[in-house]
Amino acid sequence: MISYAEYVDSVKQEITEVTPQWLHEHAKDNLIIIDVRDHFELSSGQIPGAVPISRGMLEGKISALPQFESRNSAGLDSEVPIILYCQSGARSALSAKSLANMGIKNVKSLRGGFKSWKECQLPVA
Repeated sequence: MISYAEYVDSVKQEITEVTPQWLHEHAKDNLIIIDVRDHFELSSGQIPGAVPISRGMLEGKISALPQFESRNSAGLDSEVPIILYCQSGARSALSAKSLANMGIKNVKSLRGGFKSWKECQLPVA
């Protein structure tokens, strides 16, 4: 059996990660930012414009986002990038892999998560 850290590292080899600087520069572009942290973690702030959907509810709630309301499930492979983040980048990496397994093609994870975002002194809502 591999450890959780080893598993997350292996998943990160299969997904695309973006840096906090990249996300900050592209935050106003046509993309969806999803905060997969648990509800109690949100009190420390969020990346402006992020939609909170906890990791445990993500797969069930992704198609309910307004961006997908008028589309059938095939619309989830849209060109609109979905950027996921958590506190450290582990849960968002696992989430990105899960959404990719569901057929969502343009999903990415924030490298280092919200912790890295704050360390870069980027805006917090």
